[in-house]
Amino acid sequence: SSGINAEYGDLHHYWQICGVVDPRTGSGVRNFWAEFGYFTNKWTEEPATDLKYVKKRNMKTLQWQQCDRCLKWRMIPFYMKDPQATFDSTEEWTCQKNP
Repeated sequence: SSGINAEYGDLHHYWQICGVVDPRTGSGVRNFWAEFGYFTNKWTEEPATDLKYVKKRNMKTLQWQQCDRCLKWRMIPFYMKDPQATFDSTEEWTCQKNP
C-alpha cells in the first residue's frame, strides 16, 4: 500500500512538472484527456471523432512507417498525416515518400 502511494506521488509530481495537473487544485488529468476527445474513464470506449480531436491526437502522436525497400523506419510528420484517412497497409511505402 505504501509503495503504491509513493508511486502515485511520483506520478502526480511528474504531472505537475509537465503541466497536466494544476498544483493549486490538484486537478487537470481529466481536462488533459478531454482536450484529446476522451471524456470518460472507460478506456474501452472510442474517443470523440470530431475533426479537432482527431487532429490534436494526430499532432501529438508519432507515426512511424517502415520502408518496403530498405526496411528503415521513418517518422511521418504531422502535416503529411490525413486525419480522415485510414491506413492502407497493402500500399507500398518507400523512403522516397518521406520528405
